[in-house]
Amino acid sequence: TFDAFGESLALIFLILSFVFAIKGSSTNKAKAYVLSGLFFGLAVLTKLLVVLAGGAFLYICIRDVYENGWSRIRRWGLLGLSLLLPIIAFEGYRYLYMVTHFGYSGYVATNSDF
Repeated sequence: TFDAFGESLALIFLILSFVFAIKGSSTNKAKAYVLSGLFFGLAVLTKLLVVLAGGAFLYICIRDVYENGWSRIRRWGLLGLSLLLPIIAFEGYRYLYMVTHFGYSGYVATNSDF
């Protein structure tokens, strides 16, 4: 069925996110951290259950800071900020779509389940 498509895509985004996180921790390139955050954000948007993988990112972050010092914490903050970019963009799009088509009450009604 169509339910499996979301899980496969979320897994691809999650794997790419881990690859870039590990690459970033070994090379200290800001681009790798940003890409890791963007892919993790896309994975979360695709399948919310992926949030549970945040523990693995926390482990990689703690290990990286422990091995290389506190100077790396800014890079991990960059990952966190770039994680929010796809989520904010999607929620902004969803808000604008719902308000223009159904009014503000339609937007409130769709969010009442959460």
